[in-house]
Amino acid sequence: MPNCCPAQGVWSQWSEPSGCNDTCGACGVGTRQRYCMTEGNGCPCTGDNTQNVPCNLMPCKYPKNSCCIGKVQNFNGTIKCTVTTSTETPASLFCTTVNQLTASVCCPSGGTWSEWSTSQTCSDTCGSCAQLTYTRTCTSGPTCPCSGNPSKTVNCNLTPCLYPKNSCCGSYRTMFASGQAICGPQPVEPDDTPSDSIVCTTVPGSAAICAPGGEWSSWTQGTCSDNCGMCGTQINTRTCLSQSRGCPCSGSSTESFACAPADCKYPRPTCCSGYTSSVVNGSFICVLKNG
Repeated sequence: MPNCCPAQGVWSQWSEPSGCNDTCGACGVGTRQRYCMTEGNGCPCTGDNTQNVPCNLMPCKYPKNSCCIGKVQNFNGTIKCTVTTSTETPASLFCTTVNQLTASVCCPSGGTWSEWSTSQTCSDTCGSCAQLTYTRTCTSGPTCPCSGNPSKTVNCNLTPCLYPKNSCCGSYRTMFASGQAICGPQPVEPDDTPSDSIVCTTVPGSAAICAPGGEWSSWTQGTCSDNCGMCGTQINTRTCLSQSRGCPCSGSSTESFACAPADCKYPRPTCCSGYTSSVVNGSFICVLKNG
């Protein structure tokens, strides 16, 4: 048994649901998983490692109801059915024994990253001709810094193009991977999956005992800069509540996304670039174009 264990252990991020038994509208149920990153070091985790959750959240097309659970909403420019899944309070990364003189801080080796995400859309439809940039956040910093890069750029839409376009861009060529034709071979991404090891260090008792990532306020909703066509931008803000206690927050204090999904009226274009009009819940709104 190590000298100190993180309270409740340290879980990995939840995986995407697998085995979904329906195709749309949050009508199906899939199983997501996570693993205990500290168990191999004698620090077990509390809680379940599997969870059944609604899956395939894109609204269904007529004549099916758009959503079986929740209602249709715009999430950063993507139309989805609203679903609330149960979450657990993140386990503290601090050891359970703390006195007035010293405090032991336990960190997962390499830190803990959030899932990769992107707000971009691919600028081409085939041939590995365009790229997307993905970002992630170190959820265990600043006390437990992460190793690895917070961003990566990958090729998108790898399916070979149809004649008369070249099948693949650049030096890529048509090949088969997992039974599908793609343009490749694609660059191999470095494996920086966090290890299961835990590193404990001792810091002066006068140092602030901070929650991983700090303590943020709730988001304050901004006002959309336009009224239709997904042409507007909404900027939300939040405040680091723990900054004054010497515990900085990780992550951004602002977030922005496209807003105003209702179709614009003539003479304006129906939808702004990257969006197309579609019927959702009996109304015409602008949604992201496929691909």
